[in-house]
Amino acid sequence: MQLFVGINFPKKQRVKMHRAARALRDRDLPVQWVEPEDFHVTLKSLGQVRREQLSDVTAALEKVASGTRPFNTQIRGF
Repeated sequence: MQLFVGINFPKKQRVKMHRAARALRDRDLPVQWVEPEDFHVTLKSLGQVRREQLSDVTAALEKVASGTRPFNTQIRGF
């Protein structure tokens, strides 16, 4: 399976981003559009991970995340 580390956005922000992206959808851009509930920012692609590695990967990510403080984001445009 393909795994990545990403940041999700609150629903209110995802809806605003979806509205703003409408104008871009009509253009021929090399973008794979997704539904608003799937909007995220990919921080790191982990590539292909075997199912038997999943618990080790999850444990490592939880360890890193436990030492990370929350932060705010601001979207100003595309």
